[in-house]
Amino acid sequence: MKIGAAIPVLNEFRFLPAVVGQLLKVVDRCVILRGTRSTSGAPVALAPMPALDARVEVVEGAWQTEAETRNAGMDCLCECDYVFMVDSDEIILDEDLKTLRRLCETGQHPVIAVRVRTYWKTPEWRIEPPEDGVIRMVLQRGIRIEGVREVSAPVHVSDVWCRHLSYVRTDEELREKIRLWGHAGEIRAGWFDRVWKRWDADHGLENLHPVHPEAYRRAVYDPDQELLKILGLPAAPQPEHNPAHGLPIAPMTGPPKRDDFDRVGQRPASEAIERFVVQWSDPGTKLLDAGCGTGAEGHRLFERGYRGTYVGADNNEKALAQGIGNLAGRGASFVLADLEAMPYPDRHFEIVLAKDVIEPGRSCERLLREAGRLAGKWLVLSMSVRPHGAADEIRLERFTQDLGFDPPIPVFEDGGDRVLAFRRRPGKETRADPASTHIPLLAACVARTSGPVLELGCGDYSTPLLHWLCRGRRLVTLESDAAWLARYEDLRSPTHELLHVPDWASARPIDEGPWDVALIDHAPGARRVPDIRRLMHRATFLVVHDTEDPDYGYESVLPQFRHRHDDRRVRPWTTVVSMTHPLPT
Repeated sequence: MKIGAAIPVLNEFRFLPAVVGQLLKVVDRCVILRGTRSTSGAPVALAPMPALDARVEVVEGAWQTEAETRNAGMDCLCECDYVFMVDSDEIILDEDLKTLRRLCETGQHPVIAVRVRTYWKTPEWRIEPPEDGVIRMVLQRGIRIEGVREVSAPVHVSDVWCRHLSYVRTDEELREKIRLWGHAGEIRAGWFDRVWKRWDADHGLENLHPVHPEAYRRAVYDPDQELLKILGLPAAPQPEHNPAHGLPIAPMTGPPKRDDFDRVGQRPASEAIERFVVQWSDPGTKLLDAGCGTGAEGHRLFERGYRGTYVGADNNEKALAQGIGNLAGRGASFVLADLEAMPYPDRHFEIVLAKDVIEPGRSCERLLREAGRLAGKWLVLSMSVRPHGAADEIRLERFTQDLGFDPPIPVFEDGGDRVLAFRRRPGKETRADPASTHIPLLAACVARTSGPVLELGCGDYSTPLLHWLCRGRRLVTLESDAAWLARYEDLRSPTHELLHVPDWASARPIDEGPWDVALIDHAPGARRVPDIRRLMHRATFLVVHDTEDPDYGYESVLPQFRHRHDDRRVRPWTTVVSMTHPLPT
């Protein structure tokens, strides 16, 4: 068995020695494919190649496309049984390299794909959730590449993760990447200043990708020590240093470490908050913890089953540094901000929690007004003291009503601890049960067709209805939450398949098709646009739920359909799109 590696490169040399060093641990031959022109057509001055291992060969060519470049590598290594096609910013760790080598030695897979962990700005910050899709990295002899990294051969998706460092760049390196990139013409106007530069001051910024914003939902602090070692970098800062700002942490009051969180006071009040939040949230929920401190409440929420997005905000740099460490690996993000002037649009979060930030003897009107502005559904206030007398209670209730909330719902009260939940009043638009507003259009599409139906994300309304409407025709329900899927086990039948999908990117039924109707209503929300793209030419009608919410990024894909109907009579909105057929009316 002979294995080769090909690395396309123009001037991106920052990580090339590390990439080469890793590959030489398992391959027999390594070739650098040095392009002499950019794929965007922009002029480029070639920089000198860095010193590399003597075993590395360099082949130059004026290739015009990525596919042409990679296929040249396959031709150079035509005597190899398999070729690792790796970019100069893609790192594979030691054990993963061994796994890929073992898969090659079986000879069973024409193409072996790896999953992707993309890093942002530095190797300590990672995109969460992981980047959509896979990289078709290891190719058997004779495979030809189309497009960017497409192939016309069966693909085996391995459990290997590639560390993708494409956005670990300085500002100048990033500007050059944009200029030379083959997708340069597709980058959002103003992205460099509004997203790339702004993130330095606001680590809670979301939708980061320059072309498909929702593809990079957010960046989280999650350093990989083995990756840092491979890159020749020092170990990541410990929690007592602030990774966002590099400031040393002075001694603090309160619980700095998550091991101490369950020993702090006010446990009954905290448990009441956690029960309330878990009850009124789902995987698509965005929660702001205003005054998050060291992340104690965020940690406990995740421990008790919270599945949504968590953003912690505080004006104390030291506390935020601890919070980043305490919630590492949870997909949480943090922002250093004035709680009276937060960097988010109106109603950006379904739930805003303000725990113990309302203090006696202090005017909290501006803080309450800002928290209320950001709360789309619930404003949860936890106070360690009661307002002073009935007059203060009346003023608080009137103030929150002026902000658009219903009278408070008592969540917890015991002595000096009190938790109140304020629900935002419906506006002028008609509102209904959020889980049911797509049912009329979904039923109309099913009634108009007679072929197979695909449901992405099961629900108490859609799944039983489709089960009944699709009698005698194929129905496939996909769900990423195994416990939630189990609720509908009694609906399983020879024509109704219920499938657990741990990873939407590798969910094969989506790509099987054709489907007469496909429902888009699954979690996490960042998966919806990529899966709409997969179904664009595989489904006659796509029924898309929650289209009033800009955070899903629907407008990056829905305008590409030839036929579209928006139902905006009730919230959440529903949209039906089709490439081929006029829509049901």
